[in-house]
Amino acid sequence: MDMAPESIGDPINADGYISVEEMRRYKADVTYLLAYNYFLLFEFYGPTPIIPETADPSDENLDYARASGDEMVGHIDQLLESLISGEYRDDLPETIKTGTGDDSSHDNSMYNLREILRPTKAAALALRARLWVYAASPLFNGGYQEALTLTNHDGKRLFPDRDANKWQTAKTHLEALLRFADSKKVWACIIPKIKDPHASIYELFQYYNDEILWAGNNDYNDGTSPLKWKLVRFPETSLAVWVMCFYQNIVDLFFTNSGLDINEDPDYNENGFTDWANICNEKTCRQAYLQYVH
Repeated sequence: MDMAPESIGDPINADGYISVEEMRRYKADVTYLLAYNYFLLFEFYGPTPIIPETADPSDENLDYARASGDEMVGHIDQLLESLISGEYRDDLPETIKTGTGDDSSHDNSMYNLREILRPTKAAALALRARLWVYAASPLFNGGYQEALTLTNHDGKRLFPDRDANKWQTAKTHLEALLRFADSKKVWACIIPKIKDPHASIYELFQYYNDEILWAGNNDYNDGTSPLKWKLVRFPETSLAVWVMCFYQNIVDLFFTNSGLDINEDPDYNENGFTDWANICNEKTCRQAYLQYVH
């Protein structure tokens, strides 16, 4: 980051020119992604090595000791602090919402979906709150006895004893996120025109809306359309097989169309396919597995 120039190219020649403002936004993006990826490592593996400089992959003696859990949390928190109130506090947009309407109309033009993957201040606040909830939880805060005996080769402990103050820190950052969301009308309580709870929970995962703090995009982009986000679908079309669905054992807990348990309904059949109409959006799923449709 320190090696990156303030800008690139000549403003007179627009080709390849990156202004000071754009470069600062890129640096803020990278800072967030560093924090996010360190958080993923922390979530999966606990404390890992922290690499503060550019490493030489050809160095046969390249080796880094694991940081402690507190060092890991502190490093991630420092990166996020620089985005929220530090060096890059003015370089991230607060959200990607550019319009002023509410999200009940499903009008995607209110959002800058061409930058859907780029982090925002809302995403930084949310990640910081989540980080400290993890740090305060028993797994990372003295509640897992086996972890307390884990050390590096030099005897350095990796997991700390319990510190009750971490819950207060987590609470502070959660409150900061909620205050921000309230001030920006994120998660605003909007009474839908059609008070249908089934449609409400369905649409929460089908359209971009004010409750989304940071979203991914599809695995493709045709180069002309705005980037799209991955949908978490209740079975709507055959595309549901490519995204996220319920486990079969959860589906089997529901009663069939006859109001019976699957083991009691003589008409229940898991073999074959059928067309199924989605009551939330009136679309029809063609040739759905009968094991999903009772």
